[in-house]
Amino acid sequence: MKPPWEEYPEIPRGSIGWRMGDAEDYLDSFWCYYDSLSAEQQDEYRKIHRALMAWRGFYQRGTTQRLSVDIRMRLILFIVLILAVLSFCLVGML
Repeated sequence: MKPPWEEYPEIPRGSIGWRMGDAEDYLDSFWCYYDSLSAEQQDEYRKIHRALMAWRGFYQRGTTQRLSVDIRMRLILFIVLILAVLSFCLVGML
């Protein structure tokens, strides 16, 4: 089975295309296939199908993706908090 970037080269990593339709189904099937491989087979698969630069960290999906999402969510919450404080201060000045 091909990795997602070989099967659907036109869909960039992180695109909504991976969360709907045929590409989503393919990605789910890919992970079922990949997870069924032994550790040695997974190592061999990764050697044969090296991730493109844009897909670096793809095979470590459980760690890097969660960390990335966590950092983004914390940044968004921080920005919302700053905006709330600023709006409170501006209302107090009026």
